[in-house]
Amino acid sequence: MEDGIVIHRANNERRTRESVSELFGVMRGLFDGVPGPVLFDARKSPGTDADGWQAAITNLESTASKVAMLIDPEPSSEVGPYPDVIDRLLIPLKVFTDETEALAFLRADTGPPAQGGELPEPPDDAVETTASTVWFEDGIIFERSKGVRSTTETASEIFDVFRDLTGGTPAPLLFDARKWPGGDVEAWTTAVANLESTLTAFALLVEPESRAGVGPFVLDRLTIPFEVFTDEAAALAFLRGTQSQ
Repeated sequence: MEDGIVIHRANNERRTRESVSELFGVMRGLFDGVPGPVLFDARKSPGTDADGWQAAITNLESTASKVAMLIDPEPSSEVGPYPDVIDRLLIPLKVFTDETEALAFLRADTGPPAQGGELPEPPDDAVETTASTVWFEDGIIFERSKGVRSTTETASEIFDVFRDLTGGTPAPLLFDARKWPGGDVEAWTTAVANLESTLTAFALLVEPESRAGVGPFVLDRLTIPFEVFTDEAAALAFLRGTQSQ
């Protein structure tokens, strides 16, 4: 660990689920459980098997706040075999061939979340949960993250609030996740178990530098309409379009 950044330099051994899980355990120890920036120097790595990638994606958002992947200038298998899944991370992730640029990216302050004028402000009777501010307006559930990391307890609390606000009738949700630091695996399990019985559509609002979508293998399988947005107006238009269907 150097200046608050965990630096992992791969050796010449192909990574497996076991070695990846061990690595993330070490990183969580170095970060003392609070996600932080990570530099993966994959220039010497011969690659990662499919189970290793699954283990990596499962742990990334609960361990790292920002990721820089350092590869050789030549094409590398390190960006696969699931580049589509890597692209669905909520945390900022970029691939570099220059270590100085990679470290500069990790050290840069991403700044406060951009606030546009399209979303309504929470009314006086908005519900304050442990992790979010929630309200129901014009047939849409609005959830604004307070910057608290999600757990199975906070996820359960929020879905209970959704059902109370709508009287148990499923409705579309706009989740403003621009301040959201992510959630652990148990939180995602709880959320996915409740999503389709509570919501009719789901718009996720993220920062432009965050990767569009959520991985891995979590929200891609929903049967309700789901999209990720960086623009408030587009997110609202999407949800209102589902209401008219």
